[in-house]
Amino acid sequence: MTIAGLELAPARAARADWLSQQFLLEQERWVLWLPVALAVGIGTYFLLPSEPPPWVGGSSLAATLILFWAWRRSVALPLLIALAACALGFSAAELRAARVAAPVLTRALPFATIQGRVERIVPRDDADWLIIRDPRIDRLDPSATPRRVRLRLSQAAVAGLVPGDVMRIRATLTPPPGPAAPGAFDFRRYLWFAGIGATGFPLSRPEVLEHAPNAVS
Repeated sequence: MTIAGLELAPARAARADWLSQQFLLEQERWVLWLPVALAVGIGTYFLLPSEPPPWVGGSSLAATLILFWAWRRSVALPLLIALAACALGFSAAELRAARVAAPVLTRALPFATIQGRVERIVPRDDADWLIIRDPRIDRLDPSATPRRVRLRLSQAAVAGLVPGDVMRIRATLTPPPGPAAPGAFDFRRYLWFAGIGATGFPLSRPEVLEHAPNAVS
């Protein structure tokens, strides 16, 4: 084992020296790797199984900046820049999550009356998505009311509705669904960043209470 280790040591040293030379040759292109480092930081946030404490991103960024200043004349400076970019990406994702934070429905509401303004209608192949902004939902405290609600309506049901209309509808609401399988697309996280805290389907046709200000009559 000792002889084998001695035989491999020069090869490892030569390989490390070659990698160092290649790294230095790419010096003019180092800046092109900054977006990659940012993306790595953002991706790390989204790969976490649960929401990290709010101080993680800022603390990591502050620590890397301190190391950057302390070792600014060190050969490790490019690595510190990359780490700072990763921490910046993580902090940006964490800050974005905090900015869009809004109440999320925690239990199903089988027969809810919803009143709010139509924000947009998303056409789908089989049924459209109706996004209602700032809804008022009976039997639900305003502090626990989601900022947006998404309902799945038939195309015939949304006919005549335009963004800006104030409407009322009876619907069954449920909390946003999670991934259909481990590792699958996380609808709950997607809806979180869209500000949608409840989904559901209608029990009645939408009733327009007030037409959009710019609607053509």
